[in-house]
Amino acid sequence: KADALFFEGDFGAMMSGWTDRYQSFDLPFAAGKMPLLFQNGVWLEDAISGFAFTLPAKHSKSLDISNMDITFFAGLDNVNTPGIVDGAGNATAGNRVLGVTAFIEANQGYWEIGVARVEPKGANLGQAYNNFAAAFTRRYGGRLSNSIRVIHNSGQDPAAGQRRTANGTLLLIENSLVTRQPLTLVPYLNLFYGNDRPQSVARAADAGGILKNTGINFETDGLTGFPRLNDTANNTYGGALGVEYLFDLSRQLVVEVATVRPHGDANNRAI
Repeated sequence: KADALFFEGDFGAMMSGWTDRYQSFDLPFAAGKMPLLFQNGVWLEDAISGFAFTLPAKHSKSLDISNMDITFFAGLDNVNTPGIVDGAGNATAGNRVLGVTAFIEANQGYWEIGVARVEPKGANLGQAYNNFAAAFTRRYGGRLSNSIRVIHNSGQDPAAGQRRTANGTLLLIENSLVTRQPLTLVPYLNLFYGNDRPQSVARAADAGGILKNTGINFETDGLTGFPRLNDTANNTYGGALGVEYLFDLSRQLVVEVATVRPHGDANNRAI
């Protein structure tokens, strides 16, 4: 079973070859079982079966947008999400997704904005949910790199006796200091607050939870299932403080302390 098998190209360049005439537009696309990663893997990290295309290199003088890419994507199968579960409560992969995301350079930083609709196949459409995401990243004073992300789920209406598994909001604040060795020495402080059960659009089975990139204490090794802190953000808050040093790029050392604290209704919290 292939993890990924897809075709990608630029329709504008292909049209130039087919017609032997220059085409003034670019339209990159991909189709097949393709890996997608949006918002640093927080909003989406999965290989879905479907297609995607991008409207690249747009700009707006009136809105002070120097560059903007807009990507449309659709998954017809292999959309993994713990927000849609089977009868045993396990995450499912036979789902569909339709969404759009934009990368916008403006306000001396860049915005990432996305909207998606995730639906199960079959009759249990009550587990379908909407997913909204927005993030802004900027460097301040040449010393602090900061990202603020918000992910919100809504619209799930499960059948009687089933609990909602994709509802709520995640606020994630990522900070790193710009040192004299910005590529190899990175001190960081990441903080989060999760309310109810926020979910990514889709996550591969080995991609960890929505907090995977918050710190190494939230990430398992993907092979043995080594214990980790709760990475669901389900009625929890906390963060990770650490420093990463890559030496000469041949070795890596990470020292980190992290915590997860509960809040809200314990009966509605994932373990």
